[in-house]
Amino acid sequence: MTPMMIKGTILALGLLVPAAVSAQTCPNPTATLDQAVAKTQAAVKSNDATAFLTLVGSQGLMLGSEGPQASKAQLSADFKAKKGAYCELFTCAGKVGRLKKLLSVPNPAKRLNTARNGNVFGIVTLSRGHATDEVELSYALVSCKWELTAIGTL
Repeated sequence: MTPMMIKGTILALGLLVPAAVSAQTCPNPTATLDQAVAKTQAAVKSNDATAFLTLVGSQGLMLGSEGPQASKAQLSADFKAKKGAYCELFTCAGKVGRLKKLLSVPNPAKRLNTARNGNVFGIVTLSRGHATDEVELSYALVSCKWELTAIGTL
C-alpha cells in the first residue's frame, strides 16, 4: 500500500468513525425505522391525522418530489380543515387520497444512510410494481427517534 493510499484510508476511517459512534448511541436504527414506517402506514390507513403529525419532524414535511415544505402548523391546519395535504394522505369526501393508496403497499425497501456529521437518515420506498406508482418516505434519526421529513412521488 502506498503512503497516499494509507493516508486516504485513514481519512476515510476518520470520516466514518464519528458517524458509527453517533449511530450506535441509539438502539437498533433499522428496527426502530421499521416501527416508524409501520406507524406511518397505520396512521394513514386509519385516517388518524393526530398520530401522523406525531411522526413529522420539527422542520415540517416536504410533500411530493418537488413539493413545498409544509410546517407542522400548516399540516395541522390542513388536517383540521380536511383539505390539501389531508386529502392526499387520507380519505377525503369519500375519495381515497393518492398517497394513501401508495402507502398501503407491504414490504417496503429500506436504506439507511449516515452523513459525514453523523446524522442518520432512512429512505423507504413503497412500490406497486411500476416506477410511476411508488412513494418514497424520508426519515431523519433525531434524538433516537425517527422523524418523517419528506414524502416523494414521481
